Amino acid sequence: MISSLKKPYHLSYFEEAVGILHELIEQDSILYIQIGQIILALPPSLIQGLKPLINQKIAILHTDIPEKQYLLRILDQDPTSCEKASISEGLHIDKKMHSGLPP
Repeated sequence: MISSLKKPYHLSYFEEAVGILHELIEQDSILYIQIGQIILALPPSLIQGLKPLINQKIAILHTDIPEKQYLLRILDQDPTSCEKASISEGLHIDKKMHSGLPP
């Protein structure tokens, strides 16, 4: 639960978080989201793009592209998928990736 705010994680460039989006809150001009069991700190401008995705499995990739700093993928909801989010190591780009977030 985000209300117990453990230390939030900040994605590095080309790092991706994957998991079910459980909750999001904006506090002190920062957007905190819970994806699996991880709390991420993101820019508040992403809130409108993420709100409709609560309870869906998503992936968020941090890029070095100025106009698309975060790319979002909506993943198939696999009933056998685990609840925990993962942070991908290294570069992980999916050719199906698109930006579902506002510019």
